Amino acid sequence: MGVLSILACTLVSLGLAYASDAYTYTYCQSNMNVNQTAASPPTGFTLQQVQVMIRHGDRTPISIIPSPLANPGPWNCGLNDLSTPSTQTTTDPVNDPLLYRRLYLPNREVLPGSCMIGQLTSIGYQQHTTLGTAYRNLYVSHYNLIPDTLNMSNIWVRSVDEPRIQQSAQTFLSNLYPATSRKQDIVMPIYTMDEDMDNMSPNTVLCPRISALTNARFNTTGWKVHEQDMQPVLAKISQALNLNSTITNPYYPFDIFNSRVCHGMGLPAGIDMQTLSMMSDFATFEMWYLYNTTELISLSIGDFMRELLARIETFNSGATPEKFVLYAGHDTTIAPLMMALGLVGPEDSANWLWPPYASHMALELWSDASNNQYVRIHYNSVVQVVPGCQEMCPLAQFVAIASNVIPNNFAQVCQNMKP
Repeated sequence: MGVLSILACTLVSLGLAYASDAYTYTYCQSNMNVNQTAASPPTGFTLQQVQVMIRHGDRTPISIIPSPLANPGPWNCGLNDLSTPSTQTTTDPVNDPLLYRRLYLPNREVLPGSCMIGQLTSIGYQQHTTLGTAYRNLYVSHYNLIPDTLNMSNIWVRSVDEPRIQQSAQTFLSNLYPATSRKQDIVMPIYTMDEDMDNMSPNTVLCPRISALTNARFNTTGWKVHEQDMQPVLAKISQALNLNSTITNPYYPFDIFNSRVCHGMGLPAGIDMQTLSMMSDFATFEMWYLYNTTELISLSIGDFMRELLARIETFNSGATPEKFVLYAGHDTTIAPLMMALGLVGPEDSANWLWPPYASHMALELWSDASNNQYVRIHYNSVVQVVPGCQEMCPLAQFVAIASNVIPNNFAQVCQNMKP
């Protein structure tokens, strides 16, 4: 079982609820009330830059179980995208205005209906419409960090190279800067890279040592006891779905069940919320057990943390002028970052639960009247305090804390397969 699958197992937190102000936790959607963070900074501080990490919005399942009881469908997707080939590399409008719409043929997909596996849905589109608007209200209207009218020198965007993630980023940006705030047609670059080279999530191709370390964890007594405890619940699910063999990876049924619940399809007969809650306990154990080592979290997200710190450094030096930086990724982007900064847990808090669809995390750079700089973080609209610091964390102190998870000689260490 790969690291991404293990991380994804914890999506079963859907069965739990955590109330905070007017928001009650649900896996189906994050808390998007980012304006509640606006009141927190003390007077006399000026916002200089923000780096935002987002998870894609609601999607269709990415897992398949060979049983008609698991995924009834149909999954009909009204959301699609437009594109055109271009040899241009500038932000100028394309010369050829002919656009092409990609559509999936009905009932010719793996899922019943007209959606591909893992496709962003209209719900996910609306989530990032709402989130982009909320971030505009916060960083354009409230803080005046970036201007009301789009200026590309202020924006830099990177996305994982997957359609649902790029569409989420595009939707977010289209509402951060809606049509009325753009003086002319413009092409906005979104930077990406080969999946095998992407460091925004734990990547066992980029860093094979992650596999060696997690495999070693799988062979420990604690993990084997965990598997024994989980087996009766997986057997119950397999029986309810009339499968010939017992499911061994809890992610598959709960990816599908979460998608069903988020779309009002309910759960299959024989599967109840108590079963979801039990699986959530198992999954939370897995998240903590696998990543409760300094080396694993370092190799999984430390290289990306290095980029976040470097972005602050180059901004301060004037080498990169962008004040608003957007990274679009997975739940497995945000969760490891939270863990790396010591922001996950305790069990009775919202941070213990897995990042919902359209989760968002912001790393803000502030300065005071004496030009001292500070970092503040908010996750799903709640300001966070990094252990060992305070809400407005002095930049040097934050860098020292975050640097603890940045690996030395990342490429070299990643090739060491000895656990």
